[in-house]
Amino acid sequence: MPVMRNFVLALILLCRLNDLQSQSYSFRHYQVENGLSNNSVMCSLQDKMGFMWFGTKDGLNRFDCYMFKNFRKTPEAKGSIGNNFIHSLYEDEQGMLWVGTS
Repeated sequence: MPVMRNFVLALILLCRLNDLQSQSYSFRHYQVENGLSNNSVMCSLQDKMGFMWFGTKDGLNRFDCYMFKNFRKTPEAKGSIGNNFIHSLYEDEQGMLWVGTS
């Protein structure tokens, strides 16, 4: 009886391992051609609203699962980001996005 129980346990384990190996993953690659401001992404963050934010060597990018919106330094615009080289991103408890630049 113990031999049969061990055989059944081994069979169940092999079936579960086969299930784990058969999972497929899908990845989508986004580049400048897709609207990203630069292919070198330095940091990323998903905010409380579900937007994905990417800090690159040439600006801040917001992705809504369909398209990118780019934010770059505009000297004449009040409230513009300080520099296009984005090092870090942080969202505080109030949902404010903090952007670390050069």
